[in-house]
Amino acid sequence: MSNKPSWSKNDQGKPRIDAHTKAKHKVIETYIENFICTLYGKGRKGITDFTIVDGFCGGGDYLDSESGSWRGSPTRIIEAVRSGYERASRNYNLDIEYIFIDEQKNHIDYLKSISLPSHGLEKLACTGSEVTQIGDFGSLTESLTFYEQEFEKIAQDIILPSWNDKRFYFFLLDPCGWTDVTMNTIRQINSHKKSEILFTYMIDSIRRFGLTKQRDILDRTFEAQGYFSEKFKDYEVEHEQQYFRNEIIRLFRDKGKAKFVFTFALISDSISKLAQKPIKRDSNRVLYYLIHLSNHERAVEVMKESFSREKNLIYQYYFEVYGYAFRSSEFYQRDQLDLRLDNINVDDNDFCVGILAKQIVNSKLIDDKGILYGDLRRLTVEKNPSLKNHYELLICQLRDEGEIEILRKNKFGKYQITTARQKYKKDDIVQRRRKYQTNLFFKSKFGI
Repeated sequence: MSNKPSWSKNDQGKPRIDAHTKAKHKVIETYIENFICTLYGKGRKGITDFTIVDGFCGGGDYLDSESGSWRGSPTRIIEAVRSGYERASRNYNLDIEYIFIDEQKNHIDYLKSISLPSHGLEKLACTGSEVTQIGDFGSLTESLTFYEQEFEKIAQDIILPSWNDKRFYFFLLDPCGWTDVTMNTIRQINSHKKSEILFTYMIDSIRRFGLTKQRDILDRTFEAQGYFSEKFKDYEVEHEQQYFRNEIIRLFRDKGKAKFVFTFALISDSISKLAQKPIKRDSNRVLYYLIHLSNHERAVEVMKESFSREKNLIYQYYFEVYGYAFRSSEFYQRDQLDLRLDNINVDDNDFCVGILAKQIVNSKLIDDKGILYGDLRRLTVEKNPSLKNHYELLICQLRDEGEIEILRKNKFGKYQITTARQKYKKDDIVQRRRKYQTNLFFKSKFGI
């Protein structure tokens, strides 16, 4: 990540890709598809207008030691949108505006003249043109604008001033350096309800440079005065990692005004294979985080589902800090880590349900008067690795054990006990089971 990739109009000009960037691209592709399918396909009529910004798009293709070539984020975004459109199968139109930004002219030239046309996207690559495809259901109209400028300038001069509240905006911000995006811009984006950000936060570079000689730059760029202040000379590495991850969450909540924050850790190999000479690294150092910033808990759930497909590690630090992570497959093996992590099989439902149960019991969210199922998920969604099915498994388990009961509105608008085992509704009430229940109907704290 220290060497910026570069593209020129020949195959030798394509940069090589590493395992972490490949995992990141897969996460992005999976999430965009689910993002479009969820928002466009929801309810009777979902959201129909989207703007998707790739703030550091690069040239679009890479050299890959395994497959020969690798598609970068621009192509993956477009194809993911089309897959989400097809999956949604709705009979109304979908309008997508792509904005691809890179400050290097040769990167944009390569993307427009080589990368996109090689993947059958030459019409979309023509500046000012729209591409409309008529499916079995509604139509999909796409347009693409390129900018050869710094992201910050385009965001402040063009995107933010022309914001359309009828559209939903998604920003992929994957810079090569840690000073290319400011907290001010992130805060302005988050101020709009219909917005999400997936941001690469280069914590290892910040730890090595931003907290030492360039602390003043870190404070100006991310408004980080009062953050990352603890020293770690005498600490073991897991305490340091836990502290930095917590500070990132706190910083983006406080200064970035993000309602929901979730992270995906990209952990280093023991050896950097892309360097000219092998470089030994701390085998458990987080190189950078993908940070998802959003305004709605459903976005967190969709992102967690996307992250879970590409993780090969669910990590648990001390002090109950959880997250998803990716480590190159040739290095990762169970019980081979120096850092004391709980290494969990990616399909281990029991672990996720157990973590969720412990969290909910300790929080005392479920009491005699109950809590709405939607509120239960909203208040806990960022703090565990559990997905929607894990919540349902836990609720069923607690009910079968006689610990709780579920109440649902009947056709008369009154709550009564339900025996449903899945597909719980947001307005279902989860409450601790009453020892002596004389009537199925009762007046709860929700005023029913």
